[in-house]
Amino acid sequence: MKLKTFVIIGLALLGYTTGLAQTGTNIFNVSTPSRVSVHDPSVVIAYIAKDGKVTGEKSEGATKRYYIFGSHKAWAYSSNMQSWQTFTNNINSNYATIFAEDAKWAAKGGNQGNENGYNVSGNLWAPDVIWNKKMQKWCMYMSVNGDRWYSSIVLLTSDKPNGSWTRVGPVVYSGFTNASQAAETDFYKVHKGSDFPSRYTLNRNGNRTYGMNAIDPCVFYDEEGTLWMTYGSWFGGIYMLKLDEETGLRDYTYTYTTTDGTVEGAVSDEYQGIKLAGGNQCSGEASYIEYINGKYYLFITYGGLSANGGYNMRVFSSTDVKGPYKDLAKHSAIWSSSNSNAGNTKQNVGSRLMSYYKWDLLNYGYIAQGHNSCVVDDDGKVFVVYHSRFTTSGEWHEVRVHQAFTAANGGLVVAPFEYRGETLATEPYSTDEIVGKYKVLYHSGTDYANLACRTEQTIELKADGTVTGNYTGTWSQAADKPYLTLKFGNTTMKGVLIKQKMEGLNYTNLCFSVIGSNDIPVWGYKDVSDVISDAIKDVKKLPISENSVVAEYLFGTQFNTAAASKNITEQTGLSLSFFVSGLNSDWDEIGKSTDGQYTMFLSVLRYKGADFYEASATVDKNSPVKSELWKAFLNGNYYATISFNPDGTIAYYRNGVLLFTYAANLKPGYGSGVTPADISKAVINYYRNNQFDFTRSVYDVVVGYSAQYDAASGINTPMIMRPANNGRMYNLQGQQVGDDYRGIVIVNGRKVIKK
Repeated sequence: MKLKTFVIIGLALLGYTTGLAQTGTNIFNVSTPSRVSVHDPSVVIAYIAKDGKVTGEKSEGATKRYYIFGSHKAWAYSSNMQSWQTFTNNINSNYATIFAEDAKWAAKGGNQGNENGYNVSGNLWAPDVIWNKKMQKWCMYMSVNGDRWYSSIVLLTSDKPNGSWTRVGPVVYSGFTNASQAAETDFYKVHKGSDFPSRYTLNRNGNRTYGMNAIDPCVFYDEEGTLWMTYGSWFGGIYMLKLDEETGLRDYTYTYTTTDGTVEGAVSDEYQGIKLAGGNQCSGEASYIEYINGKYYLFITYGGLSANGGYNMRVFSSTDVKGPYKDLAKHSAIWSSSNSNAGNTKQNVGSRLMSYYKWDLLNYGYIAQGHNSCVVDDDGKVFVVYHSRFTTSGEWHEVRVHQAFTAANGGLVVAPFEYRGETLATEPYSTDEIVGKYKVLYHSGTDYANLACRTEQTIELKADGTVTGNYTGTWSQAADKPYLTLKFGNTTMKGVLIKQKMEGLNYTNLCFSVIGSNDIPVWGYKDVSDVISDAIKDVKKLPISENSVVAEYLFGTQFNTAAASKNITEQTGLSLSFFVSGLNSDWDEIGKSTDGQYTMFLSVLRYKGADFYEASATVDKNSPVKSELWKAFLNGNYYATISFNPDGTIAYYRNGVLLFTYAANLKPGYGSGVTPADISKAVINYYRNNQFDFTRSVYDVVVGYSAQYDAASGINTPMIMRPANNGRMYNLQGQQVGDDYRGIVIVNGRKVIKK
């Protein structure tokens, strides 16, 4: 069978929660990290010393913790770069007071569409945090955004990344259009004279063509120990300023020469600093510089940040922190007049990190990935941290982390799957390990406006060094390390081979990531169709007892209900454990009611005493609980347990850990004319518009391998629910049988005696 046939495998277990581990088929028992929604995540590493002091300097016995800081007052931390936990600080509660002075400048640009005036709350964007060695303080550089480029970047300090922050002052401004406005900033502290250069007001169609927008800071030390800040967004381009390590503010002793001063030729400006990238009205924001293996890598995100905006991350590099920064094809990061109208959302200027993409293992695509940060850990591992949207979730976004590697051609590649603790091997892999079929993603541009994703193709790496399949060419591995070279046509690509745990499976597989001189990456993983097929055979061998309900979910078939075991009717509360892997759904397609609320798609009917209850949860589409309900049962990949408690609540567990308890809407009765005397079972159903929907297969899921107690015969039999009229037959042990089988069989959920 094809791989996608086995995308979703489900187990509903009562009293048999370790079955997969016992049979050795635990590739479906996926542990999913706790997710957070932090837009524009900036990462920093902190060390908590034994005395409780938190610094950016590693010490004996210190505990390492990763922090990310993002737009709209969102922050989180992790101990392993995998599971994240959000936290709050005084900025969340006291932002209006802290940024009162900065809001006055931003308000000059207008009211941001707010009829009551400018509101700073939604305009605290993309902060960057660094440990200042000289100040012995954590320094946060916050963008205070204003319309029409009336923005500023403001410094705050704290003793702890998760502590309270104190405002110090602004670092740089943008938006001024005349001498009077410029005098309200630090402009004349830099510009020696009373005149106001007209170049800062140059625009076309209402957009700046020379002046930058003072947002999206990245603060870092170069290899000489100098403190720099890159910043800027769209139109005018990305610039870099030297900071004073003693104060964390701009170093006013360091001067810049205005070079050319025109839209086309500007590469340095006395106030804005050194121009690194962008300009000429092209998209480009979220600059971030990290020194990796002898080079400075400049990250830029192109396109619009919305799901259909084409957001995508690019990389340029330089051996000099001041540039020039170029991609593998030697394109400059600065957009000149000759290419300013080419449109860099789709063009191959800058090495892509990834495009909109979808693995067949998942039923949703990763889209609009961007505004990344990057960090080199103390063990040498390099991490790229970014936010991603998804094809099934509208503008919802979450943080993702991938390990990154420098290729032999100087390019930077990221691992195909998110980080799960993997380490690049120090020795090359054997030819026998490498050869075989691979599923690959070629990350060229897509029709992002329609959320189109790059999808899997198939190639085979053969023992003789050739490549066949959807792409043809040759392959080779370095003699001393797992560095891979692929050649497709005239394009030679370099990168790494690495074993990773695959998303959607608890399975470590050989993967690769390469990039060529065309600046387009290719990802691949070794085909796992046979592995999954073998694992499913083991799942089908699980015993069915009176106390267990085993449900097999297969993708691509019509929905049917599943019966449960005899003993469910004797329970005072019902717990259902099951595995969910990325069901393909959308908030706009399922559970929608006229009042804008959504009924949780998974509902269980339970028999309690003399009454038959319906247990379902209704949540508002935009409520905080949405993320857990939605992700836990649609885009999650793990074992989940729902406990329907006698007190009328539903408890949600993930891998044995309580997520939250939600008040259930328990209502006696089930539909018209159905009573406890008619049925005695638990039923898993999907809801649409608060009613059962059998007319349309929204989820395309079958529930099977359940046990049914037949009250009339007293026989406890496995009940195999399959699509109507599929004609397949199963014996009472749940095994599919052929036409030559004689005895009691199950066909389309009914028992038939075959003579």
